[in-house]
Amino acid sequence: MKIYKLTYLIFCALALVSCDKYEDPEASRITYLPKIVLNGPDSETLECTATSYEDPGATASISGQPVDVTATVIPLYFDSDVINTPDFYVISYSAYNTDSIPGAATRSVFLPPCNGDLVTDISGVYTATVTENGVGGDAFTDMAYILIKKTGDNTFAISDALAGWYDIGQAYGSDYATKGMVITANDIAAGDFTSNTVDFFGAGITLTSMSTDPSSHTIHLVTFWDFGYEYDIVMTQVN
Repeated sequence: MKIYKLTYLIFCALALVSCDKYEDPEASRITYLPKIVLNGPDSETLECTATSYEDPGATASISGQPVDVTATVIPLYFDSDVINTPDFYVISYSAYNTDSIPGAATRSVFLPPCNGDLVTDISGVYTATVTENGVGGDAFTDMAYILIKKTGDNTFAISDALAGWYDIGQAYGSDYATKGMVITANDIAAGDFTSNTVDFFGAGITLTSMSTDPSSHTIHLVTFWDFGYEYDIVMTQVN
């Protein structure tokens, strides 16, 4: 009998709850996303002599109706947001619907520096083998690619002062490249190079030695990070 009464009370309680007013949620509705279609290929490699790039652009539509597209050029290693100097670039295309929801597409463009002779010019596209803290230390081999481009009569910018250690080797991406190092070639044949110091996560990185070997198309350089890490780097020009 006690069990019967308990069951009856539970039933009555549930019945009371079920009689509460039910509030309808906000009615759902359909929203259509922008569709973006690239004109031309999604990646391009330009001639090293190129000084400009004509973007073929992209088109966007929502439910078959055209909408505006915004294009933004993002340089990965150097500073130009115009494709007129050596670098890897990403062109990002975006469009929005009436709910401010974006659609996006990208195109990659590579403008390589022309290879120098390593006698008067160290410019070029390189692969890099890097050893951390000397012989027997951790190493990454044949990392592609490191860029050196000419910025003045005897000055050259390198895309990564650690030659891809974190960017490519550790696969952290270009945000982890050590950007901003400019190398001054005082006397290439004599191996006389100097550089500015660049900050990397709160400590400076400097060039401690550098030499070229035109016969093997290689550059050997050593950089030092003030946290106590030395990077022995061999870079080989890519034909």
